[in-house]
Amino acid sequence: MLEEDRLADLTSRMAEVPGVIGVVLGGSRNRGEHVEDSDVDLGLYYRPPLDIDALAALARDVGGAGAEVTRPGAWGPWVDGGAWLRIGGAAVDWIYRDLERVRASWRAAQRGEFSFHAQVGHPLGVPDFAYAGELALAVVLADPTGELAALQQQMALYPAALGQALVAGLWEADFNLDNARKAASRADTAYVAGCLFRAVLLCAHALHGRAERWLINEKGAIASAGRLPLAPAGFVTRPTAPWRTSVTGPTNSTQPSVLCRRCSTTSAPSSTPPSSGSPDGHFCGRGPPRRAAGHPGARQTPGRTGHGTLLLTSRAEVTARGVGALVHNTWNRVFLFTNLTLSVAARRLNTVAAASPAGTSPSSPAGSRLSYGGPRRRKTATSSSPSIP
Repeated sequence: MLEEDRLADLTSRMAEVPGVIGVVLGGSRNRGEHVEDSDVDLGLYYRPPLDIDALAALARDVGGAGAEVTRPGAWGPWVDGGAWLRIGGAAVDWIYRDLERVRASWRAAQRGEFSFHAQVGHPLGVPDFAYAGELALAVVLADPTGELAALQQQMALYPAALGQALVAGLWEADFNLDNARKAASRADTAYVAGCLFRAVLLCAHALHGRAERWLINEKGAIASAGRLPLAPAGFVTRPTAPWRTSVTGPTNSTQPSVLCRRCSTTSAPSSTPPSSGSPDGHFCGRGPPRRAAGHPGARQTPGRTGHGTLLLTSRAEVTARGVGALVHNTWNRVFLFTNLTLSVAARRLNTVAAASPAGTSPSSPAGSRLSYGGPRRRKTATSSSPSIP
């Protein structure tokens, strides 16, 4: 970690570069979750044009002759750009943030509008409200005009409309689990894993939204959600439980009971994965699936005859059932799907392996292996473009 006086001198010099509005401390050190060798993440807020030549000269002065800085946008439309430096033995990251885009992010969050945007290094996607959340949670280190402090003060209260929108987004978690159910019978493990990852991260965002807490990154999202009062019991430990069980099949003693998405009956999970071509496709074995009118994730409201009660249909349902109960049900299904998919995949892979020559892979040339030998922290641009409202 940089000594306090050295950090203060560095951020003061950064703020003197033309185009720089101010500098903040973010990342794990700001949250108090850092370890000794954690990076020092400095958010560099700017208004175009940013004087890259002056910034590069400063980087070489503090980080050595080989220090380099990027132009805005070089790391993609959402990470933007910056520099990776070594200063006094510490890893120091400069991360650009266009202040006008941060303001637009804050206005959209106040209206309850958000989207997840594709970006290298962010498997769920960067939520556009992350720009606002970063500044709301940051420690301002240099702010000559007071502009950052004034905007941060506006963000003191989490926008209620954003929290409501994140809770309403739970319908997509249920929709992803529908898709995972169909793919599980085909042992399409990569697709199922993607569906489950998105479902659980949407649950984490919904819990943070309901608690009016900022969640700005996938890293540590489950642990952060598990610390919230509304989190279901075992929210942190249960996602990893399927990977601790044998891949030869699900272990009944570790599986939860399941509240059927279709009919509100609680039962033990079946040991056979539901088939997309089966007459019911239900964990409880009752009747054919039915969808209510409306968006793809719509479900009938509780208490009606027929099927479909699990995830969000109306704000009244959120009040009656509670966000924690809705997430708990989704968590049960994620846990079950993961076990079942591992079981089916293991059986099919064992069958294929038994028919293949020893020491070879049925899907690749004998002896071939895949490896990744790229740099530890490469950030590359993507073809998508910023679209903050």
